[in-house]
This record gives sequence, structure tokens and C-alpha cells, in this order.
Amino acid sequence: PYLSSIRDRTSNYLRGTVYQILEHLQEVYGRVSPQMLEDRDNELRGMVYNTQLPIDIVFNAVEDYVDFADLANQTLTASQTIAKAYVILNKTRRLKNDITAWNRRPADEKTWESFKTHFRRAHQDFRETTDVTLEDSELQRSNANLVQQVVNGMQQAMTAETETDANAARLLQEANQ
Repeated sequence: PYLSSIRDRTSNYLRGTVYQILEHLQEVYGRVSPQMLEDRDNELRGMVYNTQLPIDIVFNAVEDYVDFADLANQTLTASQTIAKAYVILNKTRRLKNDITAWNRRPADEKTWESFKTHFRRAHQDFRETTDVTLEDSELQRSNANLVQQVVNGMQQAMTAETETDANAARLLQEANQ
């Protein structure tokens, strides 16, 4: 349906070059509202990076956002682009030394390409020196303990509530006799 206006009704072929077809789609359907951009920004802000996955997942998400912002005529600077990825990586709390090293770099060395190179290397070093599986299993064990504590607390509260209800029912029955 998006291409029906440039489709030849007789031959069913699309009129124009690939570039012209893409340009048509961009012009007619590629408008990005401020609300759409805000929604994407919130998505990116909420992104949680799993260090077991390739770090390019973060870079691609940021670059997709940058492209989307361009469509909304709100082009991001290199510093803003880096800041988006920086926040996501910093939330992991697993690349602290590399983030510190990045922060100490001279401003003229802080480009998007150097950011990606720096953190690709940092991610590789992290993967080579950290047993992520062991860390995750310890985290899961800790979470399981926390869940068990909550369940125990809920059971105690329910038992106490049941006893209170039973006492109230007994007192009410005695009062009615």
C-alpha cells in the first residue's frame, strides 16, 4: 500500500529508480514527530546492556536513534551521541576503569569512532578477564535468596492475619452467645 501511488497499474512495476522510490517513501511516510522522537529517546534511556552480548548492540541502538533524530530534524552532535552510549555503558557498572580512562582523554580525541574503538577493546578485555557466568550465577543465587525472604515474610504475615481473623471470629461468636 505504501508504494501504490508509484506503481504502474498496467505492468504492476514500480516507476523510478531505487533512489527515487526511497526518496518517495521518505518524503511521504518518513516524517518523525517530536513525540515519536521522545518515545525513542525514552526507549534508549531505558536500555540495559547485557555484557554477555556484543557491545555493538549499544552502538547500533544509539546510531539508530541518531538517524531517527535526523529524520525529525533534530540532529545530534558527536558529544550528544557519545553521551547516549556512555550512559548505557555506565549503567552496567562493569566497565568502570575504562569509563575513567575515557573521561581522562583530551576533548579532541573524544569522537564517536574513537569511543566505539575504545569500548570495543574494553569489552573484549572484560570478556577475557571476567567469568560472567559465575557472576551471573551469584547474582541469581542472591536474587533467589531475596525472593525466598519475601515469600517467608508474606507467609508469616498471612499466618498472623489468619490467626487474628480466627481470634476475631471466636470473640464474635462468644459475644453472640
